[in-house]
Amino acid sequence: MKLAITCDLHLPKTPADTIIKLVADIAAENPDAIILAGDIGESSSDTASCVSLFRPIQCPVLVIAGNHDLLPIRTTASGAGKKSLRRHAHADPERANPSQAR
Repeated sequence: MKLAITCDLHLPKTPADTIIKLVADIAAENPDAIILAGDIGESSSDTASCVSLFRPIQCPVLVIAGNHDLLPIRTTASGAGKKSLRRHAHADPERANPSQAR
C-alpha cells in the first residue's frame, strides 16, 4: 500500500496555489490513500477548504484534526480572537485560563 502523508499545511499561511502544486505531485505518485495529519487549516473553515483541494485525487483522503483545525475562528499572533475563542471553548472564562483567574 502506498500512502501519502502531509501535515501542518495551515491554509491560508500556505497559499492555496502551493497546496494545489503539492496535490499534483501527490497525484503523480498514485497513492492508495492520503493522510492529512493535523493543522491543515488555520480554522475549521480553512480546513474544509484545504481538504477540498485534495478532491481531484482518486483515493481516500483521511483527516486527523490538529488544534488549529478545530478552531471556529482564526487567531492572530497578537491574540486577536482569543476572547471570542474562549467563549466557544468554555462558558466560564476562569476555567478557560486559570492563570488569569480573579
